[in-house]
Amino acid sequence: MHEAPYLHCKTNFKCYGLDSFELAVDSVNLPGFPLRTHGSTSMDFYHKFLKVTNFFDNPYSNGPLSYEEFGKGNFLIVENLQRLKIHDGDLTARLKFKRQLEQKLYLVMMPIYQKKITFDDYFNVTISDMNVNEANKQNEQIPY
Repeated sequence: MHEAPYLHCKTNFKCYGLDSFELAVDSVNLPGFPLRTHGSTSMDFYHKFLKVTNFFDNPYSNGPLSYEEFGKGNFLIVENLQRLKIHDGDLTARLKFKRQLEQKLYLVMMPIYQKKITFDDYFNVTISDMNVNEANKQNEQIPY
């Protein structure tokens, strides 16, 4: 097991002086974008994260990351394209930093699809992609 300090961990996500972030499909910004930092705060990003992950104003949630935890190592930008009924198109991300970066960084984009778990009579498990109509019904039940 590798025991490097957390600051050098590959899952230590920070904003690195990000000034604004735009997410567009077919050159049209998605609702709520661009996200911007205000001074040294990234509250727009945090608020968007809470809403899209269904932590914001959810009495059934066991609690989200604190703003401090989000900013110090869990800086993630999340969007649910299926909720917006976007199933195809050219996805573009535009990042603007406050100053030129001193080191090379990489942007991680990870599409996640809703999965369906099915048990048969003998408790054998099948995992498959959820079809669009089923996923849309499930998404409609989530308050945003």
